[in-house]
Amino acid sequence: MSGPSRVEVLVEPGLYQVSSSISATRYFIDSRLGGPVRYLRVPGAGSTPMRLDQGWRPLVLLVCRLPSRKADRPAPAGEVDVHTSQQWVLAVGAEHVFHTPDPRVPPGWPGTYWVQSSPCREIRILDTLPQVPRERPTTDRREDAP
Repeated sequence: MSGPSRVEVLVEPGLYQVSSSISATRYFIDSRLGGPVRYLRVPGAGSTPMRLDQGWRPLVLLVCRLPSRKADRPAPAGEVDVHTSQQWVLAVGAEHVFHTPDPRVPPGWPGTYWVQSSPCREIRILDTLPQVPRERPTTDRREDAP
């Protein structure tokens, strides 16, 4: 069963899994009603672990970077979108940038942590939350310094 090729997560609230086309990393987006939008990054075998992996994070912005035309050759039909990026959209073939508040930044200060995915191979709609390993602490060890 194939999933959708494009989803507007704020217009179509749900629980989505985005699979990478070049790694085993998976991203989960939960925009269901009754709570804030959040995301989870689960690195796959051989993927680079990131500081805020393995825990659900508030999603303050989702940016979809669609494939663009290459200057040296025409793009195949159906591969090019006239927009280079869209907010709060998931799309097969696109890279996605997930923005979350950075827990290392003091409250009241601007600052976000972001992760960019490789191009999306597949979007799946899920019925239940995924099982993930226990969340790692995200404290900044600099706070412990004298």
